[in-house]
Order: sequence, then C-alpha cells, then structure tokens
Amino acid sequence: SLREFNLAVESQPGYWRAFNARGVFYYQLGDYANAVDNFTRVTILNPENSSAFSNLGTAKYFTGDFGGAIEAWEQSQALSPGREALSNLGPGSYYLRDSDMAQVMYKKAIEAAPNDHRVWGNLADTQRMANLGTTAAENYRRAIDLAMEEHAINDSDPMNLSRLAVYHAALENREPAMEFLSQARESGADNPFVLYDIVIACLLLDSPSEASDFYRELANSGFPKSILDAEPMFEALPGMAN
Repeated sequence: SLREFNLAVESQPGYWRAFNARGVFYYQLGDYANAVDNFTRVTILNPENSSAFSNLGTAKYFTGDFGGAIEAWEQSQALSPGREALSNLGPGSYYLRDSDMAQVMYKKAIEAAPNDHRVWGNLADTQRMANLGTTAAENYRRAIDLAMEEHAINDSDPMNLSRLAVYHAALENREPAMEFLSQARESGADNPFVLYDIVIACLLLDSPSEASDFYRELANSGFPKSILDAEPMFEALPGMAN
C-alpha cells in the first residue's frame, strides 16, 4: 500500500530503492506526476542508474513533458546504450512534431533491433506524416513482413493484429486492413494500446465515425490525455481537433 511505501521512504530517505518502489507504485496507478517526483529522486540518489532515467523518461512522457522525457531517455542511453532508450526517443520526437529527429531515432533503433516490426512501423508512420509516401510505403511493407512472422507463431496477439491493421490501412490495402482490424477488435478492444491503433486504422480507412466511437472508448479507458492530445492523426477526428 502507499502507506508502506511512505514508511519505507521516511525510514530510509537516502535509499534509492524505496523511492523507486514508490515511483513504480504511482506509475502503475497512472499517477504519473508523483511517479516523476519519485523517479527524479532516484536519479539524484543513484545518478549512474540507466533504468532510473529510463523510468523517469517514461513517466514524464505520460505527463506530456516530451522534451523532459527525451532528456531523461538520452541520459539513460548515454549510461547504457541499447534498444529501449532508442525506441523511446522516436515517439518523444514524433509528438513534438520533430519528424526529422524522430526518423533519426527510429533508424538508430532499427540498427539495434532490425527484426522489430514496431520500430519499422513507427518509422513509416513518421514518414507518412512528413509526406514521404514512397519511403513510408517501403517501410510499411517491411513492417508487415516482420509482423507476419510473429503472426505465424501467434495469430491471436491483439497488439500485433492492430499494428497489421494500421500498416495495411496506410498502404490502402483495404481488405486485409479490415480483416486485421476486425480480429484486433475481437481479441483486444479492452487494451488501450490496441484501441489507439484501431482509431488510427479507422482514420486511414476513411471511417471517421467509427474512429470517433473508438476514440471515446480510448479516452474513457484512462489512457493519458496528454498523449491523445499530442497525436497528430487525432486532429482529423470530427469535432475533436486539438
């Protein structure tokens, strides 16, 4: 309980693990502001801990402080170079409408994880929004190939299905997009990240009414409003321009 975490912090104010545990507790509650406060304290007490900066970046990201998130993730990457921080830096730049930097970060993430369809798809999303249609299409096709390899192993993963729906919708492959969209809705409509993809896919399929319905479900799911407000695609929703 929160009381136990508070007691741990009060009894050992110089022990970073106590603050980290309380930060994780707040994060899991969706109280990202308090999570930021605790993870910030962890980085002060243990400044060489890359995971602390990674956690701080994620918590700041969900408060809508994308610039602060990027700074924390960059520090995490400097302390421990790897795939996770690179993958995070792309979305931060994307939501700041810095498509050039987002592409740079996604390309670096691809170097670290060349078989992750999500990174290829994210790169393609950014390129599509930057009107780089031909390049985006190539990367969507690569994302589809990789996602289908996962699909062959597990054909009921809702997050994989929803991403496939987005990739095909972006390529105007309407029939497979609709099929994957239907499957994603059946198996994962209670997952906010799946709902997020469903809204995007509906917009790409020129179904704004359906997109609005799923957006309302997404907003009511507790998904951070700061992210919803930052997504450029959602500006196309009827009556919901940010």
